[in-house]
Amino acid sequence: MAEKFWPAWRIVVYNTCGSYGAVSGERRNSLPGFVFVTSVLDLIQVLRQSGNGPVRVCFTPLRAGDKQKVFCDVCRLVCDYGNVVFAVDEIWNFQSPSWSPDELSEAILQWGHYGLRLMWNAQQPQLVDQTLRSMSTEVYVGKFEHRLDLKAVADCRLKDEAMDLLPTLPKRSFVHKLESGEWRLEGA
Repeated sequence: MAEKFWPAWRIVVYNTCGSYGAVSGERRNSLPGFVFVTSVLDLIQVLRQSGNGPVRVCFTPLRAGDKQKVFCDVCRLVCDYGNVVFAVDEIWNFQSPSWSPDELSEAILQWGHYGLRLMWNAQQPQLVDQTLRSMSTEVYVGKFEHRLDLKAVADCRLKDEAMDLLPTLPKRSFVHKLESGEWRLEGA
């Protein structure tokens, strides 16, 4: 996901699983040039200091207490901040297949008008809210073999020939569906 959000000049990464860090490590992808924060108050401070200028911040909710409340607080914050890419790692942690919290639904359905761009990933698309899957205009899909995951990915409106490739894709290869609906194979 980092490869795709890297070009953005205003980005907030919600580092749900701690997979991003300041330096690369055994289980981390490095994000050089990012500010790393672990509390909503620190995130607010970084966003305030940036004003309307560039910002690259990675929020990792360590020991956040009520994880759903923290996520909703950050959703409200990025909506109010506007003009930003909001990249959420493993978004299924905050949804069910037929439900998203109001704050995320609002971000998905309304805040694009104010420059908010939501970017998300999930290892189990079957657990992601169907509304989010169907509203996603540009999609990268790796190998999926499980029937429920394939059914969920179909909500992203991939063409049949692209769907047929998913169970056989090699590692680090992706079907990329463009906003136009066209698709291509990318990766190794």
